[in-house]
Amino acid sequence: MKEAEVFLPMTLLLSLNAQTPISSLLALAWTGMALAIPIMNRYRRRLGDFMAGTHVVHLPQPRLLDDLATTTAASPQKKARFTFLPHQLDHYGTFELQTLEGFLRADGAATSQIAFDKRKETLAAIVEKIREKIGYADPIGPADHMAFLNAFYSAQRAHLEQRQLFGDRRADKHHSKADEDA
Repeated sequence: MKEAEVFLPMTLLLSLNAQTPISSLLALAWTGMALAIPIMNRYRRRLGDFMAGTHVVHLPQPRLLDDLATTTAASPQKKARFTFLPHQLDHYGTFELQTLEGFLRADGAATSQIAFDKRKETLAAIVEKIREKIGYADPIGPADHMAFLNAFYSAQRAHLEQRQLFGDRRADKHHSKADEDA
């Protein structure tokens, strides 16, 4: 239909001369009508869409979430309190970082008291598991659990991005075991 809508009338317009003005005007009217149809209808369907019975589908524009490393940054006092060394950050990879990000993004999802209590238990278990795995010696009180996880997320993300700049990409926490076996 594009040939009948646009290409044929445009070819006629370019090939006709002043001796056949009626043919030129008909070609111009046909082209103008074919170009006006998508503008005039609500769904922006062309003449070919009407004849074929198709519909124009508009996909929603994806909205990117805010950068978690910058939106949840702790105050300078709390940021300086939780520092992580490179050998501590080598324990986890991209998969674990994305899992932690999903947990941190769902922070306000608890609606009932039971869900809130369960989330606090889960938060304490995650903090304790990370502390044990990376060998973080200082105890972390319940009031500092979210600050600790936010600081760990930011440090882990920066560490993985820095290593990726040098060509070392870690898929998950089993990365070093696979290298030793090879």
